[in-house]
Formats: sequence, structure tokens, C-alpha cells
Amino acid sequence: MVDTHLTLLKEKGFKLTPLRRALLEVFRKRRSAMTAEKLHTEVRRRLPNPGLQSVYRNLGDFTKLGIAEEIFHGKKKAAFALCRGISTHHHHAVCRRCGLSDEIDSCELDLISRAMSRLFRRLKRKIGFHIEDHFLQLEGLCRACQKKRA
Repeated sequence: MVDTHLTLLKEKGFKLTPLRRALLEVFRKRRSAMTAEKLHTEVRRRLPNPGLQSVYRNLGDFTKLGIAEEIFHGKKKAAFALCRGISTHHHHAVCRRCGLSDEIDSCELDLISRAMSRLFRRLKRKIGFHIEDHFLQLEGLCRACQKKRA
């Protein structure tokens, strides 16, 4: 997965800097959605003096390329999750307790997707608003956190 992301960065003309490599390694190891601040803390264990602004800048690049996606953790704080597939439409299921983030392919939510498409067409007719994109995040408890709760 990380090799795929590194290849994409290279193909799009981005240098494979130590910071980009470290961010991808942290994502792969943790498998959870993390705030930029948490990623910064984790990367500082691997690299000397990475700047928080540099982390934000790289996360912005990752998001534009479909390598990572901005999600919400705790309904307030923006966090970032590494995407398995690149530039394919998908959604995330996020554990409220530990932040684990898993992708859900859009085909698994086909019925909801069809209903949303109908809604978008209705909104266009009713209020003239053309929906260009949507974001769906499912929240709950992962298996490990469910076991801890029991």
C-alpha cells in the first residue's frame, strides 16, 4: 500500500522526502485516523525537527492526490486517514474510541448511494442547488474496542 502511494507521489512530480515517507509509515503502522498534531508527534520520533506546518502541507498534498482523506474524529477535530485505494470514491467507518479507520467501498453502500443520487436530483429541481460531492462517515466501535467494553 505505501509503495503504491510512493509511486503516485513520484508520478505526480513530488519528491519522496523523508517527511513524506515517515508520514506514510506512521499511517501504515497505526491504522487509525490521526490529527495533524498527533502525526507530527509520531513523526518527530523518526525525524529531527519536522515542522507542524510541513506536516499540514504534506497532508494537504496527500488529500488532493487521494492518498489520505480528512475525516472527523469526535465530531469536532479534523483527522486524517490513509486510503487504501487511490482516487476511488469511498467512505470511512471510524472507531469513536481508538480512532481506527477502515474504508468502505461505495458498492457496499449501493442502496444509500442510489437514494442520495435521487435526493441530489430533487434538490437541484427544488432549490436549484447542484451537489458535486458528498462525504459519509460511519462511526461506532471497532472489534477490539467492543471486546474491551464487554
